[in-house]
Amino acid sequence: MKIRRLYYIYIAIFFLAFAISCGHPPKNRHKITERSMPEATVSDTIVRMNPVEEEYDFDIVELVYSDSGVICVSDLDSFAFHVLDPVSFKETKKLGKRGEGPGEYLEPELVVPLSNRMMVADCWRHHIIEGKDTLKYGSDVINMAGEISRSLLGYTVLGENGYVFKIYDMENQKTWDSIDCSEISPDIKDSPLFWSTNGKHIVAAFLKSNVILIAGLGQEAMKNLTVLRGGLDGHEFAYSCVVCLDDGFIVLSQEDVDFKTGTGNSKIKRFDYDGNALSCIDTGMVGYLFTYDRKNKRVIMASNDDRLYTFQF
Repeated sequence: MKIRRLYYIYIAIFFLAFAISCGHPPKNRHKITERSMPEATVSDTIVRMNPVEEEYDFDIVELVYSDSGVICVSDLDSFAFHVLDPVSFKETKKLGKRGEGPGEYLEPELVVPLSNRMMVADCWRHHIIEGKDTLKYGSDVINMAGEISRSLLGYTVLGENGYVFKIYDMENQKTWDSIDCSEISPDIKDSPLFWSTNGKHIVAAFLKSNVILIAGLGQEAMKNLTVLRGGLDGHEFAYSCVVCLDDGFIVLSQEDVDFKTGTGNSKIKRFDYDGNALSCIDTGMVGYLFTYDRKNKRVIMASNDDRLYTFQF
């Protein structure tokens, strides 16, 4: 009788523990390593091109260089996407307008492409649009969307505890992995973040906190999360853009910019995926967006007066 009674007690404890584990998953399932932010020496040998002598009748709110060799600029005032020639930066094509029909959007977000295709996330209708194909991605109101692979979509969403980065499997219609920023640090949970990927690594940089998050991509999970942390020194904004390359990533640092007065110098900083600082360019102006031209190895940056500048990198 005692043995049977112990048997039932063990069974009860097992199911109780199982129920608790299902109802309360571990808060932080990612192993995170913290490091101080390294500082690179500013380069004295940068080559800065003259500004593009092209006037646009739209505000530049997104800037992307695709593998097809064009720059896509989206304009949320008209809900259109403007395609610019990569050499002259003259407009060659205009896509989209406000509406619910073919080629129309209610709340468009350009999906940053890795492959030779252009995808648009219509956040209001929860659709991914690629050419004439429409894919459903769930019910999240997404922002900062990007292509990780042919079937994986990455994006951020504002959750109950702050910003969450998610990897979504479009083929199987499920979330592959996610990172709740409140798990990393309370001071970044409400900070908008910019992220990029090269298909092997994912890097996120935060607008209102001098924090960079570096992660590798494993089997259906992000791994080896490294947090680079520095001091803001009284400045409100830290980073406004990040682009992943094959051997490292570059970020647009705003630590020396006062956006209230529109003064200061934005810097382009380069790191490897171990978090080591490699180089730094002082642009000599205020920039807010940039992309990378892999073919010509140059940074294309939009200044605060909506002019485009190029930097050899």
